[in-house]
Amino acid sequence: MAKEFEIKEVLSEEEKDNLVITVSEICGEIVAKESDKAFKNGFREGLIRHTWQRDGVTYVGNGTYTLSQAVKMASDEGLIDNVL
Repeated sequence: MAKEFEIKEVLSEEEKDNLVITVSEICGEIVAKESDKAFKNGFREGLIRHTWQRDGVTYVGNGTYTLSQAVKMASDEGLIDNVL
């Protein structure tokens, strides 16, 4: 047989509002961090997928930059965290 519980008001309306704001801020920070990580991983993968070689040198895209130059530029601009 199921027990019935009486629900008591524990928090005031102001406390509830503050709790909702705090939880929303925490969730927003988590989503922002995960989104940033996903962007950087995607950028890194795209950089790798657009490489090609000529005479033993690895280039990215149209061949203007070598892979090491592109990685340094992307790292300097904060688009990737670490060297490939």
